[in-house]
Amino acid sequence: MEHLLLEKVIRNLTVTLKNVSVKQHNKKRDGTQSLFHQLIITHNKEMFSKKKEFWVNDIYFIPSGCTTSLETLYLERTKKQSKWRMVATEITEGNKPSYNLPTHAIVLEFAAMTHGGIDFVELAKLKPFILKKNAKVVFPLEMIMQEYENQKLGAKSISDCAMHVLFILLLRYMVDNKVLQPIDRKRISSLMNHRLVSIFMYVMDNLCGNLSNSAIAKAVNLSSEYTAELFKKVTGETLQNYVRVKRINKARVLLMTTEKKIREVASKVGFDDASYFCRVFKRKTGHSPNDFREACKDIP
Repeated sequence: MEHLLLEKVIRNLTVTLKNVSVKQHNKKRDGTQSLFHQLIITHNKEMFSKKKEFWVNDIYFIPSGCTTSLETLYLERTKKQSKWRMVATEITEGNKPSYNLPTHAIVLEFAAMTHGGIDFVELAKLKPFILKKNAKVVFPLEMIMQEYENQKLGAKSISDCAMHVLFILLLRYMVDNKVLQPIDRKRISSLMNHRLVSIFMYVMDNLCGNLSNSAIAKAVNLSSEYTAELFKKVTGETLQNYVRVKRINKARVLLMTTEKKIREVASKVGFDDASYFCRVFKRKTGHSPNDFREACKDIP
């Protein structure tokens, strides 16, 4: 059953590589948040050796919104402490201390959308995890880095294709190593329900409009009570909580990428009251909209 679910995801999957960066280990401890999901590939040597071999140590899968930094990432490989504890302890549990810390990291930022616009990572509530050195992933990684360096004709298209392959390999790894939990499988199964897919799509297309249960139900030709019950039963969360999460995620994007005033951002994501928007934003992210925007300015 699980394979059938994931095959359906893969058939409808679009993986887009949004950004590639090569970073060196430094003493900066401030964490950063990405708008996109990340693969952080750590290695001890330069990107390519003289023989053009590709060096890979650990690969960290980090969903969007998690606070990460290379400094704390390395600390967590040897000692369970620091601000990163909420996320990293889950992916480093059982790892033996390693004192040969990586000095370089390649950061791939990507989006993985299924069924025309549903964020698969968010839908499945995938958690951060660590993938130990794995020969199968080296080929698509090497292809991505070569295209990133050379920037020849079609480099973006080839990189997206390689990222697609890489993400499918990650899904295989999740299945083989039981990274997917029962609740994750249950949420993924919602993709088999065309009514749930209609709800997801309607919410994403109307974040600035009326997204009450009754308005959503009317749009998908269901009763308000049945819509709320169906959504909670399949996804494990209330419909209105899902709406708030999507609105706050969109607000994060606007705060990071535009100079719009807070009240304009609030309006763009369906909040008539800017003060209420600020309270919800802080409750969901731990920061006020202004503090979040200022922190994002320090991200290189």
